[in-house]
Amino acid sequence: MSKLTFVIEFEDGKEPPVHAHMEAFGGKVVAVAFRDALSEQEERDQVVSTYDPLNTIRCFICNGRHPIGVACPFNTITSAVQHG
Repeated sequence: MSKLTFVIEFEDGKEPPVHAHMEAFGGKVVAVAFRDALSEQEERDQVVSTYDPLNTIRCFICNGRHPIGVACPFNTITSAVQHG
């Protein structure tokens, strides 16, 4: 079954009534969003495209990036205090 998506702009307060099982253009309305859902999808796509993959994380010790499972080279505990 084919589906089409329309975004129709109406003046505030002049939106037509929408109800379940309504017909439009010879088909049945199966979903309605009372907002511009297409622009929201574009925003989600932009966020996904700039997403940093989880195979690298920010190291809290040296503020560098290390693959998961690889120890930070600066992760050795040293002390400036000498006992003796």
